[in-house]
Amino acid sequence: MGSGMYELYKVFTHPTAEVFSMGETLLATVVSFVVGWAVIRWLMGYLNRGSFAPFVVYRVALGVILYALLGFGVLPA
Repeated sequence: MGSGMYELYKVFTHPTAEVFSMGETLLATVVSFVVGWAVIRWLMGYLNRGSFAPFVVYRVALGVILYALLGFGVLPA
């Protein structure tokens, strides 16, 4: 929300220097806020009835894959 408000401020102070119009920036800010709020609400509801286990498995698997890719030189360090 803060970055969207900053972009709106820039649009108001320098209207010709921006790539996006005030309406586009305002719409993107509102959509971003609503989606972020909905995702946080869903996640908090899931955590009340579920567990962190899927997240832990995902993070450990991702870490192992990244270490392997770095170790074999597929990804630059």
